[in-house]
Amino acid sequence: MFGSKRLTRSNNNTKFVITWSSDGDDNDGSEYDVLAKFYNSNDGSEIGEQFLVNNHTNNTQYFSKVRAILNGEKFVIAWQSNNQDGFDYGIYLQIFDSNDGSKVGAEILVNNFTNNAQSGSRICSTGENGERFVVTWHSYNQTFEGSLNDIYAQIFDSNTGNKIGSEFLVNTNTTNDQMRSDICSIGENGTKIVIVWESWQDGSKWGVYAQIFNSEDGNKIGNEFLVKANTGDHQRVPTISSIGQKNEKFVISWCSRIDDDNSRYDIRAQVYDSNDGSKIGDEFQVNTGTKNHQIWPAISSIGENKEKFVITWQSYLYDSSGYGIYAQIYESNEISKIGGEFRVNTYTSNNQDRPHISSIGQNLENFIISWQSEEQDGDGDGIYAQIFTTDFICNCNKGSYSNTTNPDSCFQCPLGTYQAEVGKTGCMECQSGQYQDKEGQSKCLDCEIGTYQDLESQSVCKACGNGTYQNSKAQTKCLSCGMGTYGNDDGLSECKLCPKGTYQNDEGQTECIKCRNGTINPNQGSTSIGSCIECELGSYQNQEGASECLQCPEGTYGNVKGAVGCQECSTGSYSYQIGSTVCSFCTTGTYQDEKGMINCKTCPFNEYQDQVGSNECNNCPSNSETLSKQSASIKECFCMIGYYGKPGENCKKCPDEGICNEFNQHYPYPNSGYWSSNDDPYELIKCSIEIACPGYEVEKCNDTAGYTGSKCSECLNGFYKLEHECEKCPSNSNQRLFLILLDKIDKSQNRENWKLKKYLKMTNFPNNFWEKQDYLQWKSSSTLFKFKSFTNGLKRYSYHLDKPDSSKDCHCKNDQDETIDHFIWDCPKYKKKQKYLEGQIRRIKIY
Repeated sequence: MFGSKRLTRSNNNTKFVITWSSDGDDNDGSEYDVLAKFYNSNDGSEIGEQFLVNNHTNNTQYFSKVRAILNGEKFVIAWQSNNQDGFDYGIYLQIFDSNDGSKVGAEILVNNFTNNAQSGSRICSTGENGERFVVTWHSYNQTFEGSLNDIYAQIFDSNTGNKIGSEFLVNTNTTNDQMRSDICSIGENGTKIVIVWESWQDGSKWGVYAQIFNSEDGNKIGNEFLVKANTGDHQRVPTISSIGQKNEKFVISWCSRIDDDNSRYDIRAQVYDSNDGSKIGDEFQVNTGTKNHQIWPAISSIGENKEKFVITWQSYLYDSSGYGIYAQIYESNEISKIGGEFRVNTYTSNNQDRPHISSIGQNLENFIISWQSEEQDGDGDGIYAQIFTTDFICNCNKGSYSNTTNPDSCFQCPLGTYQAEVGKTGCMECQSGQYQDKEGQSKCLDCEIGTYQDLESQSVCKACGNGTYQNSKAQTKCLSCGMGTYGNDDGLSECKLCPKGTYQNDEGQTECIKCRNGTINPNQGSTSIGSCIECELGSYQNQEGASECLQCPEGTYGNVKGAVGCQECSTGSYSYQIGSTVCSFCTTGTYQDEKGMINCKTCPFNEYQDQVGSNECNNCPSNSETLSKQSASIKECFCMIGYYGKPGENCKKCPDEGICNEFNQHYPYPNSGYWSSNDDPYELIKCSIEIACPGYEVEKCNDTAGYTGSKCSECLNGFYKLEHECEKCPSNSNQRLFLILLDKIDKSQNRENWKLKKYLKMTNFPNNFWEKQDYLQWKSSSTLFKFKSFTNGLKRYSYHLDKPDSSKDCHCKNDQDETIDHFIWDCPKYKKKQKYLEGQIRRIKIY
């Protein structure tokens, strides 16, 4: 059996029809066909044989739906048929006579548009006596090229089966998918219909939308509206039914996904006013149990005036195995629950799912729920149903029950069971994760943290064993201690974190693994051996399971990671702080002749060390000594008094002609009567005039006596040499400056060289003359002059004269000007007469 079953009442409510799809019951070789069968509304007994609904039997016909029309005189079954209309799936229907199940007319293709797939049909009867019925479905890529699924509908005449008008588009929004529609008739005399569907358009995945129509012509009344106010997650699989006298209300139910850790679904519902489509009250949750999924709701009004309604659904893991069918009765006026939710199916193995519901009985006071049950009949899915009455009264209190054999007696619910409602005919099993250790209880108790229960109907819970825990109540199993944790006791509500210095890379363990020597773990709850960190350079660890490394002590070092010990500093090195990665070399001027030391020793007096990392000091050269300890170079070894030499070199004894009366004297000073030069201060030369050389300093002459020059053999200005000795000049004598005037005859390029012209004497020449840049200005023709001068043979200067300022002849002057800036000399013989040239120094160059 394929679980595409639907049911409806017919023939003055004395019987009902169930339809389903089956693969092989008709023996025609087709995959699936649609079947149906009559049942008695009072006791559910079979009426006649099952019958084949579809005429076309090629390929697959399934997902059938059934609805009574014309006050139950007829009923109509719709289904989807594969490739019968030439394209994928199409919607077909067949009208039947409720008396004998005979077909009324031929089967009808519902959809006019046949391209692509049309599927998911629903039916409702409308009009005062059900003289019309409406079929809805969703059609793929019909609205426009590239569109997805949209909802379409077609109105039919119940008497003739003819279409009333054309098929029409239900949804206004055509973006994305619109699917899984349902339909019902509302308002007095069935003048309106409501179609509801799920649509991917509210900005938050699937949402539920609805539209009211005129049932006669299919015109829209108002706009489509959003059913679910909070669109935080999926709202899917809507179902609808009119309720209340004269159908003045309608209720829409759907499954709503809860945005929690399990993303579970609950059943929600909302009541509306049939007159204007406004909401009545707030939406409400249908299911009482909220564990796991509650999905696939179905709804039906109950009673002649629809004063009640029932919502049924499938709920996961509430009947001990897979999905089970549950239901809740409501009062239509106050929208209040009547009793609690109840389990529909008695057989609980495997899955029971896809419930459908219809009111039955003379006054519609009863209702029937059908579903498909997995492997209950031993051959795949089978179709099962249960009739319920809302008139049965049981007076048993909570925690007790009655049975059909003795309905007036109440019995206490046994251990492991409970009953939360009054007037029930049985007790509910405590679910796994719960227990009940007393009889006659109205609820089960949750297993406490640290315990679990994997079976149903139990009176005690089990303690979690070593390596496991449970930190929540009502659990069906214990959790293995995760990596990084362990459990060494029973009944733990949480596992213990692996302590510092350990890790655990597996689950369900009772102890942690210690980090090896040379590694540490400063954190709790570590999950891998990689959490054991090697000790860094300068540290070590010689114990297992340590949380921190030890610093290498003073005098040691650690130059490898993961060390279990440190090394002593070698001779010539030291370490003065803990955690050293290298030992420092003893600096120059120090040494260390022992291992594992925290500092170096200072080189003593008269020793030095110019290398780092030494284990001893060097002696200074002979006849030298240091000024202090910690000498870092041989050049800090200085010659003692009475010796001379550069620092670090061998010191020589001072000669008789020299003086060595200072510490660190590089060369001997000349003794009295001796002279030495800066070029070679080591050579001591005896002076020809002993008084001229006072000694003690290099190039030192007795300038007071007028001596100067090399070996003090020359006389200073103001002195003159008499034989070998210098004598002071008389007081009335003057210094003399001799200028040699050379004239270049510039009449051709190959003329003879310079020609001596004249000596000129200038007196009272100032001492600071050569410190100035005086100028010689003159007027002459283009002749170029050049001068040379000498002063006592000590310094040599030259004067260069630029070209004259004009081309005039030399200006002659009869008088002689002996000032500093002017002097007179003979002009060259030019224009046949002797003239004088007046000039000033223009540029001086010293060389």
